[in-house]
Parts: sequence; C-alpha cells; structure tokens
Amino acid sequence: MSLSFRNLKPGGLYVTATPNELWITAAVRPRIPEGTRLLVIEPVPSGWALGGAAGRVYRVLIDGTVGNLLVGEGDVLPVEGA
Repeated sequence: MSLSFRNLKPGGLYVTATPNELWITAAVRPRIPEGTRLLVIEPVPSGWALGGAAGRVYRVLIDGTVGNLLVGEGDVLPVEGA
C-alpha cells in the first residue's frame, strides 16, 4: 500500500499517517493525531491554499466536524476495505 496520494477521492475514507491540522476557520486549527479517520467530501479549489504550504486542500469530515485539511505527500493512506 502506497503512502503517496495526490488526488484523494470524494467519498473516500482515509486515516492519517502523520499528525496534521484541520482548518475550521482562520482562527481554529485543531491538531489531528496519527490514526484519525476522515471522510473526503470534496477537493477545495487550488486557489484556497492554506498557510502557504505545498500540498492539496480537501474539505473533510472528522469526528462530526467539517473542515479543510491540507494534505502533503505521504500524509494519509487509505483505510483497508473502505
């Protein structure tokens, strides 16, 4: 199973392989621990880069919270059987 994902699929269920941050608003960035499951809702247009970091941004659902997740190379891997 590869750890390299450039295009997560809407409706796909994934689990974080490294800690990351979820942007709910500009002021709220809760930490997402390794092993957190997330559901991809949709890709966010590339013009919405967060924090000036490289990667892609996805609108995701994590534990009942919808937010934007910046996904860099190797940040997530698919959940088996999802």
